[in-house]
Amino acid sequence: VFESDPYVVPEDAEVLEKLTVIREQDRRHAHVLGTLIAARGGVPGPGVFPFWNLDLNFLTVPTVSQFVVDALHEEIGLYDLLIARWPAADDDGRAALRVIRDEKARQVADLAPAVAAAKVREAEAHVAKAAAVKKTRDARIAKQKAAAEAAKKAKAAAGKPGAVPAAAAAPVAAAASAEI
Repeated sequence: VFESDPYVVPEDAEVLEKLTVIREQDRRHAHVLGTLIAARGGVPGPGVFPFWNLDLNFLTVPTVSQFVVDALHEEIGLYDLLIARWPAADDDGRAALRVIRDEKARQVADLAPAVAAAKVREAEAHVAKAAAVKKTRDARIAKQKAAAEAAKKAKAAAGKPGAVPAAAAAPVAAAASAEI
């Protein structure tokens, strides 16, 4: 996750730190898995994390982090299947897989609450921004209505005998508009 305003905000620091820890642990996990595969006569073939194939450019950190939490849940299930199918004679391999699986579970336990809190914070920020835009719009509309009403009154007053001429009423309408 790269810093990209407005999609990464200072409030995302906690989630970004947790993602950094996960990335570092995943590198170690990849090394352990590569060693296990090589020990069994295979050749490690790294693949691309499926979500990175998607266009994630305009998503916020809480949104992208939810993808990570979902992927970690899936990985835990895959490790459970792999451990169940791992050759019984290879206790070291099975133990290494359990360690990785348990670390994935700890990653979820650590990241998921931070992501949930970030999503709530993000939703509240969107609501506050929408309310600010609505308040500004409502104030602008009220100002326009007041100016129109003042102009209407000035025009009506101009048509009555003994009324203030329209030229004299215009500053009054402008002043009413400026006060709002």
